[in-house]
Amino acid sequence: TQGKVVSSLWAEVVIPTGYDPEDYPALGSGVTDVGLALLAGTSTSALWTEGKLGYLFRGGRFRDQVGGFAKAGWNVSRRLAFRGELSGATAVGAEKDSQEDASRSPGRFDPVKVADPAWLDVAGTATFQVVRGVGLELDVRSTVAGSNTLAGTRFSLAVASIPAWRVR
Repeated sequence: TQGKVVSSLWAEVVIPTGYDPEDYPALGSGVTDVGLALLAGTSTSALWTEGKLGYLFRGGRFRDQVGGFAKAGWNVSRRLAFRGELSGATAVGAEKDSQEDASRSPGRFDPVKVADPAWLDVAGTATFQVVRGVGLELDVRSTVAGSNTLAGTRFSLAVASIPAWRVR
């Protein structure tokens, strides 16, 4: 499939399990959401791109969201690769029940009590293969724009599985 664009449809249903709104931090909104998206990507032996555009039908008082990402990567060698990403989402449609603005909520950030979140993130990742199938990933991700979402720059170091599949 090198050089050809491949695509797929993606669907998800988020069903809350054991959600207790009295717990802090709140783990999600406590309602069911349904998402549909189109993904597409292409690659050469060293370069690749991938994108996603989707729609999230939100349950509860949040407005639906349109979101997605665009990623591009460069496999420098068998042991080193770089990836860049731009991702985000924004609320669409008419407002539902009254909502608070997170910027006016003192103290803790509670995702159940804030208005519809929107964000734009930029990220860069370097992956180094330590041994066959195992790599270390250093990721830098920054929210460059947004409302009712967590702000700032995050750094992470992760152990990653690197599939060694061969497609013929």
